[in-house]
Amino acid sequence: MYQLAQPAHASDDVSAIAEYLLSALPAGPLPHPRLTDIEAAILKAYRDALVRILPSYRYSHIRDLRSQLLAAEPSNGTDGRVQASATKYSTGYKRRFGQNDSVGFYAGFSAISDRLDRIGCLLAPMRYLPVDVHHRILACCIFESDVHPVILMNVCSLWKEMICTSPVLWSCIRIYLRGARAISSTANWVAHTGQTCPLHIRLFDLLEKGPQGNDVPDMALLASALNGTMDRWESFSFNAHVYHASTFFYQHMGATSLLKQIDIELKGDVPAQNIVVDFRLPPGAAGVSAVLYLSKHSVEFHPTLSSATSHLDVAFGGRHNLDSFLDFIRPFPNIASLKLQAYKESIPNLLYAPFQLLLGLHVLIAFPHLAELDLDCVPDLSGLAFLEFPSLTSFRADGVKWTAGTFSGIESVLRRCQQLESVVMQGKGSNNIRPTPLRSYIPLPHMTYFYAETTVGFTGILEGLRMPLLDEFHITGVAAAAVARVMECSPLLRAIDIRSLTNVQQLHGPTQLTLLPRAEVIKLRSTAFALLAFVECPHIQALVLCAQDEKSPPPRINHILASRAAAGFASLHQLKLEGLNITTELFTLWLFAFAKGFTPAAAVVQELESRGRLLGVKRWYLKRTVGATNVHYACVRHNHWHIPAWDVIVLAAALAWSPYPRHCARP
Repeated sequence: MYQLAQPAHASDDVSAIAEYLLSALPAGPLPHPRLTDIEAAILKAYRDALVRILPSYRYSHIRDLRSQLLAAEPSNGTDGRVQASATKYSTGYKRRFGQNDSVGFYAGFSAISDRLDRIGCLLAPMRYLPVDVHHRILACCIFESDVHPVILMNVCSLWKEMICTSPVLWSCIRIYLRGARAISSTANWVAHTGQTCPLHIRLFDLLEKGPQGNDVPDMALLASALNGTMDRWESFSFNAHVYHASTFFYQHMGATSLLKQIDIELKGDVPAQNIVVDFRLPPGAAGVSAVLYLSKHSVEFHPTLSSATSHLDVAFGGRHNLDSFLDFIRPFPNIASLKLQAYKESIPNLLYAPFQLLLGLHVLIAFPHLAELDLDCVPDLSGLAFLEFPSLTSFRADGVKWTAGTFSGIESVLRRCQQLESVVMQGKGSNNIRPTPLRSYIPLPHMTYFYAETTVGFTGILEGLRMPLLDEFHITGVAAAAVARVMECSPLLRAIDIRSLTNVQQLHGPTQLTLLPRAEVIKLRSTAFALLAFVECPHIQALVLCAQDEKSPPPRINHILASRAAAGFASLHQLKLEGLNITTELFTLWLFAFAKGFTPAAAVVQELESRGRLLGVKRWYLKRTVGATNVHYACVRHNHWHIPAWDVIVLAAALAWSPYPRHCARP
């Protein structure tokens, strides 16, 4: 048995906990040797042992079954006592194991018995750990896996005593709002939390429909039971029917000084009265994160809570009264993060615009502290022209409907928010919208990430952007000339992903190639191939060319690759061709272009892949093992597809004509 010395001081120190656990755990490698953080590895091993002994069903039931089955062990597997036990517990457990006969049912619980014996041996040395170490480890397990503390009490008498006297293990109060037991369960849970431990309150009801009959708990009594602990609340989550909310929040809520997060999700029909959330916060309280999913409901916040709220996540749905949107968001002057979501099935009812009301205003509404703005499924962004975010650093808009008004709102955000560092925009629209004319340049000196799935109407805005620190650039649907202009004005680009461009025929190369000294990865699709002729990337590592619907490559692509291989892609070591219909002659031309473009001392193409159609097969891989002098070996893997022998001979002959010496290294 493992012997463990008692700690000389409190074991809050990570190194002390690691030392104790290393001494207590059985010898041998940890489950994940790749983990470099020793504490994470030890916690993982400890948690795995607990998860095995804490299944979703009660441990005490398995223990009772085990004792009955072992006491009634039959000689031929068909003893009557086993049949009686199987019949008694078949309701929940036969369904779990899928066994219809008593023999198979008994075999399933025999496996459980063996597993419990092994886990008992694994946990035996852990019982010698100091109590404070157990507290910390068990708290991590409970917080991460929603394990009820009562289940932990069934492990052994030592753990039962330890858990009953550990308030930190009861700090996450989860109450299922069904039946009268919710009140007694809450009172029992609160009694174990002590007097000083911070609390995380979660009230939830998994059913979409409202409560019926005896399933209705007395929310007034529940609120009274929790009201005495409000001064210790750190987070509050309410995910239930609006019937519960209208009764629960109607009660007077006490003051709290530790509150950091509020999560409210309401389901059901419109209540007779608005739901008022009234948490009294002291002056100078820390910022509160509020997450609200309001389907057909109106929620009012107390001014003290609103003034301290720093992160707000709101989801609108149904026929919500949009006239109250400004009144709802205006009381949050210190908000730093805002996420607005409209339910997709409710977009027609939203008239495509929570911001539509702002169109008639001529006064800017400022949010001086807002740093993150996330709009999800809000198609019309024209109202952004009437909002001001001087501190905005991150902007994201998903599900946008590209219209002239939306482009105007986006342009206003880009012009007024010069602190922007990241922009993500995704949406759909018609290419018939005329591009927004370029009025003046838009400086974005801090922008490092730009992603836009847009239409040709965004061309004028994109052409005016000046992003000298841009690191990643992803664009779709604009004119090729605007993309070339962005690349020319962003010398620090590292990753480029361009899917499809318009007006490629109007792209005229400059007198001098655009130098991108830091570019490492370039991914181009279909019409964007033409940009290869206008850039020089001396340190590029990977080039990916994709064609949609297995289209043939553009006529000039072979000429572009042949001309750029020697000058522009000197350090390329990975080339991927996806969805291209490549003939043997064209492939041989590309192969020679890259082989002749590299000097023996330079890095050469290490991998050449194609997921298109080559030599009559659906997928093929050609890999070249590279050494100090150049090409050494090439092989074709057909992945169970048939490759004609003549095509293999043609490939072998093409590789044999390489002008550099070959030292074949067979795998």
